[in-house]
Amino acid sequence: MSEQEYKSRLGDLLAENEDYKRTYDVESPNDIDPLEYAEYGDPEQVWLDITNWEAVRQEIHDFRRVNRGNATDEGVV
Repeated sequence: MSEQEYKSRLGDLLAENEDYKRTYDVESPNDIDPLEYAEYGDPEQVWLDITNWEAVRQEIHDFRRVNRGNATDEGVV
């Protein structure tokens, strides 16, 4: 993956992470109590969002770990 592709994909993932933070008004999917899913709308959709959010955060972590040798200013999760 080229540096440009890396930055583009990582930027997309960081933006998606921020969207979830705004949607659920928490910093992490772990901050959402499963017993309160209904407060955010359809519990099944909330569960799907949280599952996807966790995958996004894992992919960000993996991207950064693999590319650790190439320091870039990419934002923080």
